[in-house]
Amino acid sequence: MVRPLALSDDGLRVLIDLMRPLSPEARIVFLEKIAVELQGRDDVGVGELHRLARAIWREVFDPPIELPAD
Repeated sequence: MVRPLALSDDGLRVLIDLMRPLSPEARIVFLEKIAVELQGRDDVGVGELHRLARAIWREVFDPPIELPAD
């Protein structure tokens, strides 16, 4: 059985803040990648989680296309 991630309130806040600009599809991919990286770990602090999450965020973020001004 897969164990759910145990995150502190601050850790959860880090992930929620990073997910805001992501599309719904990208949010799923983001959380899945976070889960894979943290699988079996209990010793992840907020700083390490933030660094890991930012790296994954860069992989999944798809910025909106800027249209030229008229």
